Amino acid sequence: MHAAKAAPSIARGWRPGLTAEAHAELVDAVYVAATDPEGWTDVFAKVRRYMGGHGTMYERCVADPRSHRLALASLDPEFIALYNSYYNATNLWATSPKAGDRSLYVTEEVVDGPALERTEFFADWLRPQGLRHGLSCRVGGAGGRYLHLGLVRETKYGGYDADEVRFLESLTPHLRRAIEISHRLGAAEAQADAALDVLGRRGVATVLVDSRGVVHAANAAADELMRDGGGLTVRAGR
Repeated sequence: MHAAKAAPSIARGWRPGLTAEAHAELVDAVYVAATDPEGWTDVFAKVRRYMGGHGTMYERCVADPRSHRLALASLDPEFIALYNSYYNATNLWATSPKAGDRSLYVTEEVVDGPALERTEFFADWLRPQGLRHGLSCRVGGAGGRYLHLGLVRETKYGGYDADEVRFLESLTPHLRRAIEISHRLGAAEAQADAALDVLGRRGVATVLVDSRGVVHAANAAADELMRDGGGLTVRAGR
């Protein structure tokens, strides 16, 4: 388990409170997600438990904020598709100049409630889902193109308060580290896949195994040998 600093406790009737235990749970879930993308489902579930609403991961380009898109989200898939095909360009939370190059902000700092309610984004995308308030923090990227964790929740929860912002801020170093780990693992896997492909095209059967002899990948030439019984077999994953 990863060490976590105590997080501020918030007393609200609709959730257990942002305690040190909640912080530790989220940190652990984030590092699981670093090596298994399916783990973000658990991260978002814990976000909902402790802060209400939904978790998202979205990509944003400062120079062209209308090009941003949702990469992951615990939202209705239909609304995710609608967002990425159209409503991303209408989202003032991300496209307003006030969002700029901020690394952490609540959406009320970018557009106030009355102004938000007059937008197509609110009328056709947020309101049908009962959503109203957001909180965003940068967790990766460079050179003006960034990855953000975005939290969005229903009107009944109210806006994100200062304690919640500090809580998310305390998670941010872990989120950034997890994203970096994920990117490095992805790059390593891509290099391994490329090497397997090159060797396979040269007719060299290649199998990648770990220190225990467990098979993690094999190229087409190796697969063919295993199918044809050409002296290469795998039993119980080895």
